[in-house]
Amino acid sequence: MPEDRYVNDEAICQAVSAYLARVGIKVDLNAQPKAKYFAKILASGDYDTSFYLLGWTPNSFDAYNVLPSLMNCRDDSGAGSPFNNGGWCDEEIDELTAKVLVENDQEKCNGMIYEAFKKA
Repeated sequence: MPEDRYVNDEAICQAVSAYLARVGIKVDLNAQPKAKYFAKILASGDYDTSFYLLGWTPNSFDAYNVLPSLMNCRDDSGAGSPFNNGGWCDEEIDELTAKVLVENDQEKCNGMIYEAFKKA
């Protein structure tokens, strides 16, 4: 986790670690300066993290952009979701993402985006 990127980033990660410990998930908190942190989690093909803190606001402010950028499956070639560093994968969410991209009805798009977020 970065220790100098977001407001209260270290405190947030310490709290999340404590909450995860309460449900039996062991966390090795690794606080680092942002330069070292981003070099580690964004290293091409490395993916040496399973859970991390990332602030995300797509420049279009469209909720759809979270799906291909953060939530779609990736592979070790670097294809797929560029910021899915934990490697989480759900093929149904990938299918919904593909459908949203070609759907012209805004209400249907919003429904599929909602379905994907709900599933995640």
